[in-house]
Amino acid sequence: MFKSIAVAIDSSEHSRCAQTLAFYLARRLQASVLGLHVVDILSLEGPLLNDIAAPADVESYLNTPRIRETLTERGHKVLRDFAAAAAREGVACQTALDFGVVASQICERAKSADLLVLGHRRPNQTDSALNPGGIAAAVARKASGTMLICPASARELRRFVLAFDGSERACKAMHAAAELASTMGAALTVVSVARDARLAESRLAQARAYFQSYDLQIEYRYLNGQAPQEILNFVRQHSPDALFIGAYGHSRVVETLLGSTTKQLLRHAPCPLFLSR
Repeated sequence: MFKSIAVAIDSSEHSRCAQTLAFYLARRLQASVLGLHVVDILSLEGPLLNDIAAPADVESYLNTPRIRETLTERGHKVLRDFAAAAAREGVACQTALDFGVVASQICERAKSADLLVLGHRRPNQTDSALNPGGIAAAVARKASGTMLICPASARELRRFVLAFDGSERACKAMHAAAELASTMGAALTVVSVARDARLAESRLAQARAYFQSYDLQIEYRYLNGQAPQEILNFVRQHSPDALFIGAYGHSRVVETLLGSTTKQLLRHAPCPLFLSR
């Protein structure tokens, strides 16, 4: 199922974790990897640089070929290091360097990959209340298919949790979890969160029917409460190696009124997060 993996790389600790997981998955799945580095054109258009440029009359200098060459060379060094690491790991890889808006370029490259892997944060990036997850949240909102968001630490993927609510995107996450768990011999726990026990059991019955054809070690759990908090509590208590969810299942209006499970998990989940759209 996952034979081509694209991984967005930079110099952050989260990116190094993403690289490590991408190589690990490539070896286990016999997949090829594309290492992508994006030079952010918006980084030269921020208020601080504009303030500096105006009095010093150096605005034109910021767009000179020399600056572009410097940023390009930095990107190529990141990619050379990535290729060398892939060779040491015995992973087939290609590399690409793009200029543009980071989230948009990552999404464009991800169109031709089975799985997109990226770190939770880029260098010097911090969360805000309005934009939790930053680039990762923007990519999760725009990208199609399945992506893996990595925190600053991870380990071998042996125990998975699938948060299942019966939606189309949750079903896609279920398919991804089934294929990966089957290929990698991982244990799987399926959780359904609802205030109504009958609703949760109906969802779990749907999952049981799907997994009948898989030879997997599976546990099914009903959690009573609000989805973001209950899923986070479960993950913190049981420390799975990865969590699978359907990403952004509601409209922006509904998310504004009720909150977004995806945003909360992106911001607080301590383990790698597989998102399916």
